[in-house]
Amino acid sequence: ENNSIYFKGLFDKYYGVSTYQKAKASVLSKLTVEQYQPTLQDNYSLFLSQYFGDGHYDIHRNALRIEHGYKQKDYLLFKIGLFNKAFPTTKGIEGVKKHIRESTGYVSYGWYSGKLPNNYVSANKQVSDMTPFGFFLWYLDDGCYHVSKHGQHIISMCIPDEETKQQAHAVFKSYGIDFTVREAELVLQDSVKVAMFMNCFTKPFKHLVPECMLYKCEMKI
Repeated sequence: ENNSIYFKGLFDKYYGVSTYQKAKASVLSKLTVEQYQPTLQDNYSLFLSQYFGDGHYDIHRNALRIEHGYKQKDYLLFKIGLFNKAFPTTKGIEGVKKHIRESTGYVSYGWYSGKLPNNYVSANKQVSDMTPFGFFLWYLDDGCYHVSKHGQHIISMCIPDEETKQQAHAVFKSYGIDFTVREAELVLQDSVKVAMFMNCFTKPFKHLVPECMLYKCEMKI
């Protein structure tokens, strides 16, 4: 017990936290991670991030529709820029349309890619084909990060489709990050694993992200 009090004092003094797990998470979260620039091999992963994430894929037109609320307009513009760079024949920001729901007055912005240059209709769309950059975008779309009232760092990924969820769980586990599988989501409730997730899937790309999405990209230590 005395040793426990002694080490707790050390953790408080040097890391500003009270347990070994929190100290390890704090150290991991402050590691410098090399910035990453997207490459050609990320193009298909970019498509998959929207296929599994917030985009709607039209198999008849081989095209994507993406829509975000007014608070995430800059994020939508960011993604359009990525698609224009990866697939130069896709529509630009001039194709963004404003939508207002009559019942609530809620404002959103939508974009239609136009026909994609590669035929993805018959492609075998597998989560395992995604690069870390693709997982980063999917997390920004469907992931949530928060700190509980007890100081536990938590990440959840909303994935209602069972097969996709199981595929994602297996891929994350191959990175050493073992999510808990729930009915419609994957959940991390381990501060060390959350730090590992951030180091792998958000911090390398954080310099690319619009300000409105930065709150998902780094641990609040």
